[in-house]
Amino acid sequence: EKTYNLILVAIMVLAIIDYPATTDNLTDLCGERTLTVGFRQNPTIRELIDFDSDEVRLKSSVTGAFLLKSVADPESTLASLISITEAADRAAFASHEYFAMLVSLVRFGNAQNFFPENDRNKTVIRYYEAIKELAHCKRNPLFWLQYAIACLFLDEFERAGTYFESAYSFAASSNFRTFQIDNHYARY
Repeated sequence: EKTYNLILVAIMVLAIIDYPATTDNLTDLCGERTLTVGFRQNPTIRELIDFDSDEVRLKSSVTGAFLLKSVADPESTLASLISITEAADRAAFASHEYFAMLVSLVRFGNAQNFFPENDRNKTVIRYYEAIKELAHCKRNPLFWLQYAIACLFLDEFERAGTYFESAYSFAASSNFRTFQIDNHYARY
């Protein structure tokens, strides 16, 4: 079921970025359907997830990463990841925890781990395209740095250059220290 897929992807993604999934943050990211008895009592779900405490844990984070990369449909994972990122962006206005979660979700080193290796980088680019207008991404120098890094991996140097310029521009307008951008720009 599509509802269960979103919740499962959220749990696996949170495990990959080292954020413990709780009933509260899953409800914030996926909606009230997280609390349904049907989801919690589904035998397949219970094989993968431990619901014994407030935390909702994958029984194995290695299994979760394997499932995302090898079994899950990349298109479905992408749609779920975009939905989760949009929810984290909205929640980031009220919570530093969700802002930190959002930063982890858009970090290229993490984003590439959500998808199978074939076409992984192109899928990450589609992810960045889908979220670039979110409130906490649109003018964030670190978001544009991550997008530039992704373009470097695809050898899209002209595009990477444009995104490095964006990162520097947004950094200048916010008194952001540019050492992280500088390091990757030197590689570019």
